[in-house]
Formats: sequence, structure tokens, C-alpha cells
Amino acid sequence: MKKILLLTVIVTVIFGVLGCSQSNIEENIVASSDDDIHSNMEEKPVTLNEQGIYISKYASISKDEWESVDTTNTRYSTAEEFLTEIDYYVDEIVLELGREEWLNEMLSQENEEKQRIVLKFSAEKISYAYGGGTNESDEFSKPIVSHSEDEFEGGWLMFTHELTHIISPYTVSRTLSEGLACYMQDKVSLNNNQLKYKGDLKELVEISFDEGYEDLYDYLGNPENGKNEIYTSDWSERVFYYALSSSFADYIVTNYGFEKFMELYVSKCDEESYINIFGINREELIRDFKDSINPS
Repeated sequence: MKKILLLTVIVTVIFGVLGCSQSNIEENIVASSDDDIHSNMEEKPVTLNEQGIYISKYASISKDEWESVDTTNTRYSTAEEFLTEIDYYVDEIVLELGREEWLNEMLSQENEEKQRIVLKFSAEKISYAYGGGTNESDEFSKPIVSHSEDEFEGGWLMFTHELTHIISPYTVSRTLSEGLACYMQDKVSLNNNQLKYKGDLKELVEISFDEGYEDLYDYLGNPENGKNEIYTSDWSERVFYYALSSSFADYIVTNYGFEKFMELYVSKCDEESYINIFGINREELIRDFKDSINPS
């Protein structure tokens, strides 16, 4: 019975809190953002080169790739609209994270293929990002976003999330990486795909204790092998992992500020880092976070 209730709550979280009907998407767009996007279109129009590649200020996608997906349930009717919005996201994320240096490095690459973020669609259920902040090495690598076809065609647009993984600096903590990507999706995306997992999180947490997922709390901000990323076919566990990552990031930003969160993000995430940044260790920070969503 508890298992059924847990799955019900997860479905509610995904399709209720994260609902993305076309009407809601349209209502979620603010005029100032549209003005910024139109400004982008005038500043750097999207072009189609001889190789059949659409190219914008910061991104590219092949004509064949774009025509392979159904855009009916999305915000876009043309590749030009799509890439112009991607450029808007890049500008906003770079501004929020102070990553102008990384952006300039990408645009100044000698190899033209590395001068843009390559956008693709795949048959995978989950979207991925490669290059940029996803790599521990300082060596520049070609940035790629591979977005799930099913998610895109269903109106579930996660480009802001994946772009954040590329644009942000590297972190030793996967939960902080996912938390930041969720935070930026909430803050920047023009699509109604909020990922804060509020509202239903308390109920989800309480049920998850009984289902054996409480140990996932030790993954939060933990750089150790085996406590950094989950490898599971349990979809409930994966949803809970992302929910915790998102809410933990939101908790730190709300209570300590975004600068403190980013200070932790680029640190070693060891005990000394937590004490220097927050005045308490990681276990104490997690305890305070748990109390905030599940007060006894």
C-alpha cells in the first residue's frame, strides 16, 4: 500500500507540480523575456549553412535533426525560434553564474565545430549534457546537449537544465550539480517545467523513509565515491534523488545566499569547506535541511 502511495505522490510531483500544458506554458512567458529574445534575433539572426546546419549566436542544430521531431506540443514552430531561445538561456545562465570567461573561450575556439553548443535529440528517456562544466579537466571539450525526443515532443523542455551543466564550473558533488541545474531551470526557463519539488516533497519524504530511501540524504553535497551518484533502475529512487538535490540547493540559496552556494559548489566539499562557508559541518547542514521539510 505504501509503495502505491509513494508512486502516486511521485506522479503528482511530476505531472502536478511540474505540469506543462501548452496553456500554462503560454501564461508563463513574461513580456520582458520576449523582448530580450526578440533583441537576440535582431542582434544575431539564425542562419542555415551549406552543410544543412542551423547556426545561432551560441548554438547549432542540423536541419535533419530539427525536422526529425514533432514540435506540436512545444513553444517552437521553427528552428530559428528554438535557437534564439537557446541563445537567451545561454546569456541568462552566463550572467547568473558569472561565466563570461568560459563563453568567450568557447566562441574563440580555432575549430569552428567547437564554437557552438551542439543540440541533438535522442531516443533515450533522459537528457544529457557533455563538455564544459561536466568535465573535471580544464581542457576545453566540445559542448553537446542530447535531449530526449519523448521529453521534447511531450512539451517537457529541459534545455535550461542541461545548458547549466555545460556552462557552470565543475563540481565534485553530483547532487550540487543537479541542484544548480534545477535551480536555474526554475529561475530562467520560459517553459513551465519547475523542478523545485515543493508542496508534495514533505509527503514524499515521509513515505520514502519507510521505503528505505533515507540513506540518499548522505549523498547531498558528498564528493565520496559511491555517495556521489546513484546507479539504479528504481525510478522512484531516481525521482527522490533529484527532488532532494533540487530542494537542498534551494534551501542553501534561501538561507545562506546564492554566493555561498556557489562557494560550496566549487570547493572540495570536505568538512573544512562546510565549516568555513556555513560555520557548521555537512551533517549539521543536512540535519537543518531535513528539519525544514520534515519538522518533528
